[in-house]
Amino acid sequence: MSNFILHIDTASSRGLVMISVNGKCLAKKENLNPQDHAAFLQPAIKSLMEECEVKPSQLGCIAVANGPGSYTGLRVGLAGAKGLCYAWKKPLLTLSSLHLLAKTMQMQVTDFHTVLPKAFVPVIDARRMEVFYAVYQQEREDVVLLHSPAASVLDESFLAILPLHAHLFFGGDGSSKWENICTLTNTSFIKMDTTDVAFALIATDQMNAGNWADLAYSEPFYAKAFYSPPKKSH
Repeated sequence: MSNFILHIDTASSRGLVMISVNGKCLAKKENLNPQDHAAFLQPAIKSLMEECEVKPSQLGCIAVANGPGSYTGLRVGLAGAKGLCYAWKKPLLTLSSLHLLAKTMQMQVTDFHTVLPKAFVPVIDARRMEVFYAVYQQEREDVVLLHSPAASVLDESFLAILPLHAHLFFGGDGSSKWENICTLTNTSFIKMDTTDVAFALIATDQMNAGNWADLAYSEPFYAKAFYSPPKKSH
């Protein structure tokens, strides 16, 4: 199997299309306007593959960040990935957006020394004071899920799930909400621009393990019930 992977992430405000090989980013394109993710996706993929001189037949798989995140962005990303998988006859990987963030955080604090265990809390903005989050703990050179992805309001209930015996690292586009009201000690807030390194590493591991998603039945992981407000009658 080829080691080239096409990566798609339109789950957050920063859209990403990337080609990796052997676990490293070969080239990428980004879109910083979430309203344009749908228009950005297919032209960016076409341009990127031409620049890298990678043909569809050379891809080992297509990997998509599958949530939680923006409802519209998740649908754009997964629909685009599935369409290409069908057209090019490639397997699909669906990866947790929170896992990508947690792995990115873990790689950024390798030189951070603490006597406490390290725990990573990726936080994705879900509007108002609600966020999507998960908790991961450091295990050797990797991160392991400690608390499953969920949606929460930033109040005492969120505080109750945090492992207070650890040094807590928060990151993601929702972490600033928590930073403004957090009174915990032994905490650090990580600024991240992109998850491309983690995306390449995790997707390569999943590809090598053959952890394929079901192409026909895969759906975005919303982490909470999708709500569409009723249209006003005229």
